[in-house]
Order: sequence, then C-alpha cells, then structure tokens
Amino acid sequence: MLDINTSFFTRFDRSTFRAFYAVARELNFTRAAEQMGATQSGVSQHIQKLEKELGVSLFIRRKRNVLITEAGLVLKGFIEGLIDQEQSVIEKMKHHLVSLSGTTRYSMPASCLMSPHFSMMLSEKKDHFSELDLEIVICHSDLVQTNVLDMKVDFGFITTNVICAGLGKIKFCEEEYVLIAPNSFKIDKQFSKTPFIWHPDFESLYEVWHQSQFPKTKYVNTKTLNYAGRINSVQGALDMVRGGVGATVMPRHCIEKYLERSDYKIPSGFKSISGDINIIFLKDRVLPKRVTTLINTFLSFYGKELPE
Repeated sequence: MLDINTSFFTRFDRSTFRAFYAVARELNFTRAAEQMGATQSGVSQHIQKLEKELGVSLFIRRKRNVLITEAGLVLKGFIEGLIDQEQSVIEKMKHHLVSLSGTTRYSMPASCLMSPHFSMMLSEKKDHFSELDLEIVICHSDLVQTNVLDMKVDFGFITTNVICAGLGKIKFCEEEYVLIAPNSFKIDKQFSKTPFIWHPDFESLYEVWHQSQFPKTKYVNTKTLNYAGRINSVQGALDMVRGGVGATVMPRHCIEKYLERSDYKIPSGFKSISGDINIIFLKDRVLPKRVTTLINTFLSFYGKELPE
C-alpha cells in the first residue's frame, strides 16, 4: 500500500510546483515571477531544487527565454492531468456527469475558418454543448504544432507533416490545393516572372502544390519567387488576387464562391492536388471530456471518432 507521507510530492511545498508550472506556461522566468507575485531569483531557486531532486533538466535556459525539455513536458502534462482530474472529481461530486464546462483551446490555420466544418461545429455546439467555452488560436501549421507541444492549446489542425514523435494524430479530411490568379493573368509555367501573393500558409501549400506538378523537382525554394504582395490574412490575399496584384496557392474551399462569380480563375494545364488535414494532440496526455467531445464533433462529420 502506498504511504502518502513518502510520496515524491510531499518533499516539495506547493510554491515549487506553482513556480514550475508558471515557467512551463510562460517559458520566461520574469513573466512567471510576475504571475506568481514572486522574485525571479525565487522562481529560479524553486526550479533548481526540483531539477536537483529529480536528476533531470526541466528547462533549457536562453538569454531572453527558455525552452521546456521532454522531461519538463512530462511533468507539465502530469500536473495538468491532476488539474483535469480535480475538475472531474468536482463535477462528479456535484452530479454533473453529463454536462460539460470549462474552456477548450484549439489552434488551426486561417483557411480552416473558411471551411464548412467551422460553422457546422458551431451549430453542434449551440445544440448539444453550449456551456463549453471555446478559445481558438489562428496561426501557421508549424506554429499549431508548437502550441500543442507547449500545451497552450488542447489540440490543433495542421496541413503539414507532424514534426515531433510526441504528437499523436488522426486524419480529419482532405482538401484540394489550387493555384488561383486574376482573370487577366497569363501564368508563366516556369514561375520566374509570375508575381505571387504571400499569406501565412502560402509557402507550405505552394511546396506541396509545386511538387505534385513537377515530381522530379528535388527542392522547392519559395524564397526565390517573385512576390508582388504580402499579407497576414487569407481573405486579404484573395482580395489582392482579385485586385490583379498577383497569383497565390490556397485551399479550393476558400475561393469556391468567388469562382462562381468569375472573380478569379484556376489556370488550366495543372494537376489537381489534395493534402491531408490532421488533428493533432499530445500522445501521452489523457484528454479530458471537454476536449474529446469537441474533437469527436469534428470527426463525426466524416463518420470517425477518436480511438479508445
């Protein structure tokens, strides 16, 4: 039988774990200290004490910020698991077993906002779990992965390859990537003279699209393209194409309604290319019900669900 008095956690006071968790969330000792109402040196001492006792490094120190190690992620995930378990116990004590509460955070590229799945999810939320709060972070696919690894969000949608073994994934759906251009444009198939519009996901989408058109190409260098405009918005990029500034690559669902009005054209002579959209999450984290409910809502649109 476990003697709770000899447990690892009894060797530390609550402030030690608060300090660790603050640094793990902020990845900055100064902000962590401000969050705790403590001094930076005090927070550092707590972390040093914890690392010494565990015999592992929890953070990699840099001049302006810190990186959390794999060991640190494990401890952070465990603490957040305890938080979720605590919330679960409270809900059971209050006999709210069938209700959902709290905030679910997820991250996705901006183009996902223009897909039908987003509005479908909102409709399901309104009808079936209106008490669940949502916090959505819009960013590039690579940053989505970082956000999930750092546990800034509970899960994410990505259009790029998974870069870390610590991430689990499940295929959500496929989307078609197309080259679009103003109606007046003639596309130079070498693309040396074609003016392009950059948007946050352009480089990753262009690489996939270009590789499918020219499979013998070993390396796609998006840095050498002729950029006529840059904008940190998918909708803004569409407006710039419509305004005749340049061409771009993006998911077809983003432009479907505009094609019907002939605001843009998809140049002929190129293959249709599809890419996977995956839902990612931390492998070793036990996802709370508020998170699995939302993920399974999205997956249900394609007759799927999370594995047990």
